[in-house]
Amino acid sequence: MERVKESCPAVAEVPYCTAWFVKVTTRCEVRTMGTAGARWWKWMLGLVSVGVVLPYLADAAAASHSYRLGSNDVVRIQVYGEEDLTVESKVDGDGNINFPLLGMVAVAGKTTQELQDYLTSRLASGYVRAPRVTAYVFKYRNIYVSGEVRSPGGYSYEEGLSVQKALTIAGGLTDKAERNDLRILRVFNGTEQTVPAKLDTLLLPDDTIVVAEGQRVYVSGEVKTPGRYLYEKGLTVHKAITMTGGFTEKADKATIHVTRVVNGVAQTREATLETSVLPDDFVVISQLHKIYVNGEVKKAGDYPYEKGLTIHKIITMAGGFTDKAAAGRTTILRIVNGEEQSLRVTLDALVLPEDIVVVPRSFF
Repeated sequence: MERVKESCPAVAEVPYCTAWFVKVTTRCEVRTMGTAGARWWKWMLGLVSVGVVLPYLADAAAASHSYRLGSNDVVRIQVYGEEDLTVESKVDGDGNINFPLLGMVAVAGKTTQELQDYLTSRLASGYVRAPRVTAYVFKYRNIYVSGEVRSPGGYSYEEGLSVQKALTIAGGLTDKAERNDLRILRVFNGTEQTVPAKLDTLLLPDDTIVVAEGQRVYVSGEVKTPGRYLYEKGLTVHKAITMTGGFTEKADKATIHVTRVVNGVAQTREATLETSVLPDDFVVISQLHKIYVNGEVKKAGDYPYEKGLTIHKIITMAGGFTDKAAAGRTTILRIVNGEEQSLRVTLDALVLPEDIVVVPRSFF
């Protein structure tokens, strides 16, 4: 180093750096060492360059060591000391790239290491003496997002890309999306397979995320917001009604029906708030039916109907008979086949929705 300072004092004024040292030394010593010396120093400079540059290229190659190249990948290939053989090429639909001297080279299915080995072997066969080849993926091929996302399509892959990030890039899920059943279509050994996925699942190039439309249940009748709602495992009638905003004031909370298609046939059955709901079920909340009580009762008016309601019970709900009531002549006005009929009843007779119970006055 002292000898270099003497022949080139500028060296002493700059902090020591291997690459700079070689460059300055070359510049200073070439003037005194002649042609042979210049060649020697250029050779040394080359070795340092290899030591500085190639590790970065090697790191890039190692990152995709097990990754297999395919159509639409962009590959960068460098051959040390041969600038004309530096190539940055997109793999075509047939899995090839056009490489100088060699023409079309099949790269699909190879790892970058396998591609390096192949090019090294080919170039060494009469083209380049002791070639040193580096290959790495400059830009990966796309991943794809389909189904119930706001902007389906192809998007650039990047290392560490997760399902959640890909869905965000695609604008997020739609209101119809099934959030708990995400799938990835992925090619294994030439065969496309479906893989269950979570939001933190990492993607590979050429993966297709499939977001299916969610299964639905339908709620109609006397609820605040009738419509279809996203099904979720463990859904009950109570939770489905809660999703609609709850019952209306006219709802008959005791009369709930669920219609379900079984073997192609629609079946309707009564349900409670704890009844389980399945995908595509129709939950129907009926309007509250009423019974009307007129005549000689203490509190004439309308009363909510309930299954099993008798004349005796409805009279009790109306406060009972007055002193002037002719209890034995109590009748029901009921619509039968579109016509109103008057039916003489006893106290244990059952009433039906919309019946009108009439208690006449006694003549005595």
